[in-house]
Amino acid sequence: MFVEEPSPAISLAARILPSGWAMVAIEAVNRSHYFLAVGVLCGLALLCGLLLMTWARLLSGSTKNEARINRYSRNKSLFLTWANILTPKTSKIGVVVLKELKTWMRDPQRGRLLRMGLWTGLFYGLFVSLSDVTLLMPWVGVVLVMFTCMFSNNLYGFDGGALWMTITTPGAERNDVRGRQIA
Repeated sequence: MFVEEPSPAISLAARILPSGWAMVAIEAVNRSHYFLAVGVLCGLALLCGLLLMTWARLLSGSTKNEARINRYSRNKSLFLTWANILTPKTSKIGVVVLKELKTWMRDPQRGRLLRMGLWTGLFYGLFVSLSDVTLLMPWVGVVLVMFTCMFSNNLYGFDGGALWMTITTPGAERNDVRGRQIA
């Protein structure tokens, strides 16, 4: 019904929003209103420039926010204190476990990947429950674990050049792999 008879209010809203300005410019050219077409396109270019400047300002502010880093460091330090206590430092595998736990707590990219897996499982559960498909509800936990593992399975890809240290140290590969698996 919407496709057969479009509403004039929806059509007007589509033209007022910036996503419809290019369509307004094309219609203005078809009606030989060239100044309106140039004005709409200049407005679109100006909006793109403002959005670019806003994005750059927000991006530079997020990399320098020290208050946020200090706020999260208290929670991480409690976890790392327990990791220091519980991890044996006498074995080579224990040192790798401790290094890997510290790295996972400090690296924002790894934390983001873990949160992506959790959010995927949460939204899958919400969609299944809202669509009233009870047959898929037992699979929510499996989907959560599967996506979290899938997002975080590239353990050596995160290391970059540090992997070279493990490769060049004789006999360190086995300890490194086992330590990462335990962590």
